[in-house]
Amino acid sequence: MIYLLGYRKNSRPVNDPEFSRLVTKLWSLDKNRAVYNFDYQLSYQSRVPWRDNGYDASSYPLFSYVNSDILEKPTYKAFIRLLDNYQKTTGIKEDVSNKEITENYQFLGEVLRSPVMMEVYNYLKRKGKASHVLSQFKAKLYDLWFRPYMRSSRSRIFDSSGFEHVFVGEINPAKRIVSGFHNWIQFYLQERSRHVNYMGYMKTGNKNYLLMMRFKWDNELKVIGSAFIGTSPEFEMALYTAVYLMGYSQVQFPLNGNNIKITCHGINQDKSIGSCYPDL
Repeated sequence: MIYLLGYRKNSRPVNDPEFSRLVTKLWSLDKNRAVYNFDYQLSYQSRVPWRDNGYDASSYPLFSYVNSDILEKPTYKAFIRLLDNYQKTTGIKEDVSNKEITENYQFLGEVLRSPVMMEVYNYLKRKGKASHVLSQFKAKLYDLWFRPYMRSSRSRIFDSSGFEHVFVGEINPAKRIVSGFHNWIQFYLQERSRHVNYMGYMKTGNKNYLLMMRFKWDNELKVIGSAFIGTSPEFEMALYTAVYLMGYSQVQFPLNGNNIKITCHGINQDKSIGSCYPDL
């Protein structure tokens, strides 16, 4: 299978002090972020090796508690409405209904009303990376995140999108692996419905807001998964959008006591987001 990944301008992680200040500002603006011990609790259990040995080192779910009130916030509710809009199996065409298009725009509307995304928008305008017309920037966000594309040149099927890959996840039936799936809300909801089996962690950081772990989704394996934990949907979309539109394939920055790296891949000659994810 041939994947249509685009090329970014740097192969080594960038350390950009101005971008680091932006991320620190975004963190302070993320008032919808869930608070550890109050809004959620984690059961890390046992560490697993980086190379998969098939061992499930954890007997219990990762999330031992989530405050349901946090999921009722407007951006969270709009985000959750999108999660059942996709065929998770690659190679199956995504038929996007008018209802789903409406839900996509409703979510973008909520995100664009957030201080987090507006901070990114103003930053990108100053850098010459975004239109000064807000409606044009919103259209750009739609194309980057929601416009369907072909993940494989062999299938010629529009079976994926940036949002589906990064936030929802996909299953490659030929390789029997999970790809993407870098969002804690999706993880929690799938774990609660017993579709996700948490197997253990590789790295936890030191503030309970970023995790590298192994899990199975509908019995298919994610060997190395990573996700922010507790961050709002608008924070993640704003941060990944900023990394992508700045042209970085990898960027590093300190954040709340951890050194974080974000990796972004383009797809279809960099017209769309192929993947974005954090790690420690």
